[in-house]
Order: sequence, then C-alpha cells, then structure tokens
Amino acid sequence: MKGATWWMGRAGAARPVSRRYPPAVGWLVGSTVALAAATTLLGAWQRSRALRARSFRRGAALALWRRSFPDVPPEELDRFLRRVGEEAFLLRGDRARCLRPTDRVGDLYRADQTGFIADALQLETLQWVMRDAYGVRVDPSDPALTFGDLLGMTRAHAA
Repeated sequence: MKGATWWMGRAGAARPVSRRYPPAVGWLVGSTVALAAATTLLGAWQRSRALRARSFRRGAALALWRRSFPDVPPEELDRFLRRVGEEAFLLRGDRARCLRPTDRVGDLYRADQTGFIADALQLETLQWVMRDAYGVRVDPSDPALTFGDLLGMTRAHAA
C-alpha cells in the first residue's frame, strides 16, 4: 500500500484517504457549515415572523384611517383595505384592517419574505390591483410608499 490509509469497513478492507486530514475532520466541517446555514435561515424566519406579528397584534386601525382620510366613506375604505390586503398581500380575515396609513408597503413585503417559500408576487399583484380597480399606476418598490399614499392616489385619480 502506498501512502496513508485508514482502516474502515470490513476487516481487512483498506480505503485510501487524504494524507492531510482524517475523515472526522470532513464530517466536522460539513456539520459546522450546515449548522451555520440552519441558524441563519431560522434567524431570518423569526425576524420576519416577529415583524408581521407586531403589525397584527395592534388591532384594527380603522380610526387612524378615518382620521387621516375623513372624506372617504367607510365602505370605500373597507373595500380598499380588502383589495390591497387580501388580494395583494394575502391577508386573511380582518388582518387587512390592521394596516395603518403610515405602514410602508416595503415593510410588509419584507415581513412576508421568510426565505423558506417562493415570492408570492405581492408587489406585482399590488400593481395590478391598483391599475385594474382604481386606474392608478404605482411603483411599489419605492421604499417610502405607504398604504395611506396608495389610498390618496386612488382618491386623486377618482376626483
């Protein structure tokens, strides 16, 4: 036999391995890399869940909407929140009513991106909803765009 060998497997069977490192080092490095990747993914998932939970734990924000937009009828406001929340961001039930006029579209989008599932095309769907339902073209990638801005655009276009 040439070089270093480690005796593994059946008695008498030799398998040549690297002269530098024993097989345990490969397992140790692989396990460390896998553990680091899992920790990173879990941290990103927990941060996005915490951001989203904080948004919905605060309860309905209809009073804030009415204070910000006193001339908007409640039915129209409810329809707007339902369209934007349920259709674009897939918010179920009354969660769309938890959105505030000052909430940024990008923050809710980032809270949805956990890294474990594919992008649900929320921003693209928001563009389609705003264009088809209200005739307004928006750029949802704008970091300063809020849900109040969206409602203001629909009101300006309707006037």
